[in-house]
Amino acid sequence: MLHLNLGSNSLRGSIPEAFQHMVSLKSLCLSASELEGGIPKFFGNMCSLKKFGLPYNKLSGQFSQVIQNLSCGCVVNSLEGLYLHDNDFTGPVPHLGGFSSLEALKLDMNRLNGTINESLSRLFKLKTLSFDRNSFTGVISQTFFSNMSNLQELFLADNSLTLKLSDDWVPPFQLKRLSIASCKMGPHFPKWLQTQNQLVHLHIANVGISDTTPDWFWDLSSKLSYLNLSNNHINGKLPDLSLRFNGTRIGGKIPTCFNNFSAMTYERCSNPTIGFGKYILVPPRTGYYYKYLVNLLLTWKGSENEYKSTLGLKSVFWKYSI
Repeated sequence: MLHLNLGSNSLRGSIPEAFQHMVSLKSLCLSASELEGGIPKFFGNMCSLKKFGLPYNKLSGQFSQVIQNLSCGCVVNSLEGLYLHDNDFTGPVPHLGGFSSLEALKLDMNRLNGTINESLSRLFKLKTLSFDRNSFTGVISQTFFSNMSNLQELFLADNSLTLKLSDDWVPPFQLKRLSIASCKMGPHFPKWLQTQNQLVHLHIANVGISDTTPDWFWDLSSKLSYLNLSNNHINGKLPDLSLRFNGTRIGGKIPTCFNNFSAMTYERCSNPTIGFGKYILVPPRTGYYYKYLVNLLLTWKGSENEYKSTLGLKSVFWKYSI
């Protein structure tokens, strides 16, 4: 057996020891269950394992112990993807430089803390780095990214991080997805984004920007499917694209693209917002829910605009769960 996916099967308790005999596995997925405890040491001896996924469980313990268990054997050389998001791991991220084949590291929505370990900057093959919604602190400078030419997805949102990037910085990567909401990056608009012409997802809400939107920024809009600039102090004209803009002061006319929306949503979370979008993405098991708004009367700069015919969905509460 080379590939095994037992996700969403309500597995309970500790990870079964039976997996230690499956030494030929290349990928193992045990997502969205009720697994508890830590990650056994025997996974370190699975020399063929490339993708290891245990997200959306109740696994816990010091993350340094997880890395110690995986580093004790040959899996440190083979592992390409480690997916441990949406668990309850704690503590700092230890040295990971030995995982030379790692392309994806997803640790979002745990209880990790401390600074971002500099050893991550030596993972030359890394394409996805996802640390959203932890308790990381400290400063990340541009030198941290100097060797990450393959990076495509960077998620650092909802941490107490400061990104110290110079105005003339030219990143070595081309990102497709960037989420750094609630990190500190302002007050100037990040000029280095001008170099990122592959972006489809950009989430830079509440990053301390107090500036005018540069003209070049809207050239990114042709490929963007998600843009969030909310809770900044941004001035400028609103272009013809789909976005969320609560808490941001943007002048201009309501774009004609609003007529193409299938729904307008009211998001209920820790900071309620009014949002507009062509589709809705909700992280599993976050407890977020949305209410579709129909026959909406929107007041914009003293002018009332009623959206009725193109918002034909029935009002309904919707919750994503696994």
